[in-house]
Amino acid sequence: MTRIEKSMAIIASAPVAVLTTLNSDGYPESRALLNLRNSQQYPSLSKIINELGDGNTLIFTTNTNSAKISQINNNNRVSIYYCLSDKFKGVWVSGDMELILDSQKKAVYWQQGWEMYYPGGKFDPDYSILRLNPIRIRLYENLSVAEWSLS
Repeated sequence: MTRIEKSMAIIASAPVAVLTTLNSDGYPESRALLNLRNSQQYPSLSKIINELGDGNTLIFTTNTNSAKISQINNNNRVSIYYCLSDKFKGVWVSGDMELILDSQKKAVYWQQGWEMYYPGGKFDPDYSILRLNPIRIRLYENLSVAEWSLS
């Protein structure tokens, strides 16, 4: 298995994704997001996302009015971390985050039950999609680290 395949396998099974952005004072802020590439939690979504671009694209949902959106609008360089804590395996990804507000694209990723986050449903103006095309990836496994660039 290649290192990118190993990385994507960790991403596909990590329970959450941790997003780090920079706040207005230049300090990092991290928070957990739903891991839409988790094939157990979101089987239909993970399949759709796996087929995007080169297969490395990462998609997330968030509230449009959240602090992370203003931080991304100010500086779209972010990192994401996926971890399997019971196995001490992880994947760090960095790149430029893109905010997607297009209604048709948002509808593709909509899942039943998300009304608890977005009461207006898939057309709620507070429902946004974030898209990350990785630039750098770092794989942690078996006490070793491998890092590479995708650009």
